[in-house]
Amino acid sequence: MDTFKDGGRWLLLSKKDGQNYLTNGGSDFSIRICVKNGNLYRYQYYNNHNWKKNPENKWATSIVKMNGRIIKNMGYLDGTMYRKHTGYYTYLKNPEISFTKNVK
Repeated sequence: MDTFKDGGRWLLLSKKDGQNYLTNGGSDFSIRICVKNGNLYRYQYYNNHNWKKNPENKWATSIVKMNGRIIKNMGYLDGTMYRKHTGYYTYLKNPEISFTKNVK
């Protein structure tokens, strides 16, 4: 799954278009992971603030990975675009998820 430990927040569940995501992040980044059709997707969103006016705020491109390979590069997101991309997710406050132990 790659690293999923850098967040300053609780590990949360979120939903977008009926798909559940594990979510982690901090004040300026959000990482979401899900499994769709047997593929592992990792969405990495970074808020580069207003990098067009202040290039020093440019620190990471926002990307989507599928099974570890980059399949989409959204580039440097300023605050407005960062909120647009991450605003589509809804946090699930009281999810009921059943975890099954793998006994094999």
